[in-house]
Amino acid sequence: MRKQLLATLATLGMLTTAPFVLANPIEIQVNNTMSEGGSESAAVERFAEYLEEQAPGRFEVRPF
Repeated sequence: MRKQLLATLATLGMLTTAPFVLANPIEIQVNNTMSEGGSESAAVERFAEYLEEQAPGRFEVRPF
């Protein structure tokens, strides 16, 4: 009985906090040491595209 109550409370806690956690995209900053248009820049762009395919709107990749 106690385990079931704890499991229910844990589930309710996750359901009530999930929208706040998922609301803001996670920002990933990637340091690009090569010039714009190089292979490293292309890899960062492809990484951003991959994340968008796998988790739309969840991540934001910013090269700097």
